[in-house]
Amino acid sequence: IGLDLPDGVGVGSEKILELDSMDPLSYNGVPSNRYTGIGTITKWFDTGFPQNNATFFGAYSFDGKSIVFADGGYAALDDGPDFDFAGDFAIEISFNMTGTPNATYPSALIASWTTFGSSNNKFIIFIGSTGGISLAINGESNDWFYPGTIALNTNYHMVVTRRDGVIKWWLNGELGVEDTYAAPIEPTLDFLIGKYAASNGNTFVGKIDL
Repeated sequence: IGLDLPDGVGVGSEKILELDSMDPLSYNGVPSNRYTGIGTITKWFDTGFPQNNATFFGAYSFDGKSIVFADGGYAALDDGPDFDFAGDFAIEISFNMTGTPNATYPSALIASWTTFGSSNNKFIIFIGSTGGISLAINGESNDWFYPGTIALNTNYHMVVTRRDGVIKWWLNGELGVEDTYAAPIEPTLDFLIGKYAASNGNTFVGKIDL
């Protein structure tokens, strides 16, 4: 999971989060002298600053390259002002889904979201049981669907950006969605990787590298 915000001068960006399982600074099974406790397997470490580290819960493992989530496994990022998006942003996710999502509780890649209709529903990207991918911001009425579906056991690279109020959504380099939505995004719940708050234990099953 990578997240960038503009640097305030219109050129470049400020990376506020990078969780990269292929970078030993982010997930490593042995101690490191860079960060205290990086060898603690319950943490997925932000490779930069301000150190928005994620905490693992449930069933997960590391296969030497990817974080592998079994059903019930996920990671959590504490909500804070770094995740308030008043304007431009970019979010990047690399994943490989190995288990079909639940028909009632879709598999969220990343979400600050709970039960249907809640005012706390601010951001979610999820995969449904038929392989469709959805993005919703500030409630269910502001949602987008990527054309086509994903397949199991297949690597995907996803990028969602907003620049000057225009959202663009790519999957494996193919632009599938372009639309205007400029409202601020101000999460009130923690961001969860691999589930959303009301998914009742049904989580993303598969690998997330970035």
